[in-house]
Amino acid sequence: MRNKKCSKKTAIKQQIRFAAACLFMLIFLTSCWDSVEIESRAFVTAIAIDKYGEDFAVAMEIPYINSEKDIASDKSIKSNEDKTLSAAIYGIDRMTDKSLYLGPVKLAVLGENILKDEKMFRQSISTLSKDRDISRKLIILSAKEAAAAVIKAEDEADKLIGTYIASYYKKNNPSLVYRQDLDRLSRGFAEDGIVVIPNVYYENEKLIFSGGAVCENYKLAGWLNSDELNGLLWIYSQAEGAFLQWKENGIFTALSINKCKTHMDFYEEEGIIYARLNIEARADICESFAGDSFNSSEVSKKSSDLIRAQINTAYDALYNKIGVDGFGLLSNMEKKNPDLHKIYFENMGMDFREIPVIVNINIETNNTGYTE
Repeated sequence: MRNKKCSKKTAIKQQIRFAAACLFMLIFLTSCWDSVEIESRAFVTAIAIDKYGEDFAVAMEIPYINSEKDIASDKSIKSNEDKTLSAAIYGIDRMTDKSLYLGPVKLAVLGENILKDEKMFRQSISTLSKDRDISRKLIILSAKEAAAAVIKAEDEADKLIGTYIASYYKKNNPSLVYRQDLDRLSRGFAEDGIVVIPNVYYENEKLIFSGGAVCENYKLAGWLNSDELNGLLWIYSQAEGAFLQWKENGIFTALSINKCKTHMDFYEEEGIIYARLNIEARADICESFAGDSFNSSEVSKKSSDLIRAQINTAYDALYNKIGVDGFGLLSNMEKKNPDLHKIYFENMGMDFREIPVIVNINIETNNTGYTE
């Protein structure tokens, strides 16, 4: 058994290293080097942005490249502090014997102190967005600890955190590991004013994704745990891959969500505005030991109850504890029913917490075979 586990672990490491090698080969084959040798480039794969006093503190993950095989075998971490983010970044360029290149960067981690400082948060996103070498699909993560601690870590699967996390996101469904990137974050602040940035930390030689930072108008408002974030993913229509399981009367049942779509609408009744969430989902029953007593309608009802409980958990965290319109009720009302929005919120000054939320769930279950 131990040999099998070791073989599986080795295979996973080889797959990730192969993905990293392919990433670097792609960079080398498609980029324009302007006669600059590969050996003269310092390829950045991850950036950590923290606050040190009143300055930006930047750390960069820079792989060592095997010039013969074009494969990264190890890494160095370069750090610098300065009054502006761009000065801190390109100050690192002056410290190295190679030309800094941000084209390969796949990950930016923002520390909690940056998220709490609206001005520095805005500057960070603006600077990253303006750099022509950096992709708009740059993965953005948050860290309760110093962001530098994340990219300095060496996960048991791979030393290169930037390429490892990029491969990890590519492999997993959004419900298993929520993704935020530079483009979505910028649009989220522009359209709704609220975004959630996944949280990551390092523990026991492993990177752990858990919950996220809730940010309103470029400032940290609070933190969600994993259960609260999972509930929010139903509102985002990003619950595909979610796993539901329960035990009732000694019988275990497990479902995997393979389709999820949420529509939001609004209506008025006796002077009260209601928000209605209509969730359409499809699930495969992965496991059931009910035998002849299996009842698909009961499974659908139980699944709906679990989903509704997850959404209520997210609502309580966002609206009651943190105090933000995390479901986007007002922005959606303004788009879909501008008359109601104008009457009640522009003219009467109502609060978004006064909107009751009705959740309707229709879940279709497939593959209802069972094993005894």
